[in-house]
Amino acid sequence: MSEMQVASRRALSEVTKASTEVLLQGPASVAKEAGALRKVAVAAFWKLGEIGDGSGDQRDQYARAYRAFRDQHHRFIEVAREGLEIA
Repeated sequence: MSEMQVASRRALSEVTKASTEVLLQGPASVAKEAGALRKVAVAAFWKLGEIGDGSGDQRDQYARAYRAFRDQHHRFIEVAREGLEIA
């Protein structure tokens, strides 16, 4: 689990860094989705840290948080692509 948490922390750092750039430089619609992506990425990261002994409820909570992250990631990509097509 520790290795997974370390890898997750690195990935969260990259998402945070990239989303900050988009928040500062991107079109408003894309920046909004980047902010939402960052929020769900942080939530998933914290849920991963709470798994501890790997009990079912904690794993289910992490799975839900990770699905929310993946869904938002797809929304962000769609909006970003639309923004590039308009520009």
